[in-house]
Amino acid sequence: ALLRIGHLRAECSRLGVREVVVVAGGGSGLGAGGSTARLQPLALKASERVRLSRMWPKAIYKDDSGQLVVPLPRGSDLAGDLAGLLSSLVPPAAGAGSGGPPAVGSSRAAAAREAVGPGADGVGSIVDP
Repeated sequence: ALLRIGHLRAECSRLGVREVVVVAGGGSGLGAGGSTARLQPLALKASERVRLSRMWPKAIYKDDSGQLVVPLPRGSDLAGDLAGLLSSLVPPAAGAGSGGPPAVGSSRAAAAREAVGPGADGVGSIVDP
């Protein structure tokens, strides 16, 4: 559960969302039977709004305030669903660093390999430039 919350926080940080409010649903309204999430501020392009309407037809995007209101089904994984919605709605830019270890074929990985040389025992050691 904590990892899913961390993933949601990372997605919110990436998109500039500063407020996430989830309200338990009652018997009527937008999230009838489930919960309703409100995320703001969130700037969506026209293509992202179309994607939102296909993925979450009952979601409401308020362009003037940058607010997204999303109904969530009862018993759903709130943090996981919201993080998944944000990452599929506004995918990370190609080539954007994830902050994790460099991929094997990346230039960061190549630079790291060049900085490591074989030690006396054949195991890699840091080479002093």
